[in-house]
Amino acid sequence: CQGNKMGLCFADISTGEVYATQLEGEPLGPMVENELGRYMPKEILINPECVKMNSLAEFIKNRLHASVEMMDEDDFEYNRCKAQVLEQFKKENLAALGVT
Repeated sequence: CQGNKMGLCFADISTGEVYATQLEGEPLGPMVENELGRYMPKEILINPECVKMNSLAEFIKNRLHASVEMMDEDDFEYNRCKAQVLEQFKKENLAALGVT
């Protein structure tokens, strides 16, 4: 979460599939709930900014029954995340993964 933007990434560890998107707009809550409802994650990692979205917490608790862990803001820093993804998939750049 960052203002009226949110990045979401879903990973299926059983198949290795990954889906990532960025949502933007107002109200952000229903868009996020729609994406979460589509993938039905069992574990959700959030940054401190997401705590402000009260409806999101209620949706996760009542509809998804997922575990939630709040991570440090630094854990979501772009270059850090990019490096981890490239290392995990043994690629030189994001384009090799189809990420633009």
